[in-house]
Amino acid sequence: ILEPRTDFPTIICNRTGRIAPVGLDTAVLKKNIPADEKMRLRKEHGFEADDVILCNVSRLSWEKRPLELIDLFLQVKGKKKFKLIIVGNGPLEEELNEKIRKNGLEKYLVCSFGFLSYLQVKQSGFYR
Repeated sequence: ILEPRTDFPTIICNRTGRIAPVGLDTAVLKKNIPADEKMRLRKEHGFEADDVILCNVSRLSWEKRPLELIDLFLQVKGKKKFKLIIVGNGPLEEELNEKIRKNGLEKYLVCSFGFLSYLQVKQSGFYR
């Protein structure tokens, strides 16, 4: 369960799962992107019309589990034309790059390591 963060992040654990507050205010994200705008954004970022795009915007740290994201992507990449966008920076950046190279995933990934503000995320069209 992901919840917009209203205070410093805490994780509440119980037997059935965890509630992990998130730092992204989803209210700032675009809701209805016109089809022509979607195609423009796809072309701008090197995606084809039938690519299924998965996107992760987060700090690249152990609690966000970006290395597990790569493991999951390896399991699904051949089932459809999946592509993965990873945006963020943090202490696992180098290890993540190595895992991407080791598994030959460069052609499936668009990695933008670095901090993006809410406005930049909104304007990128990565999230909708």
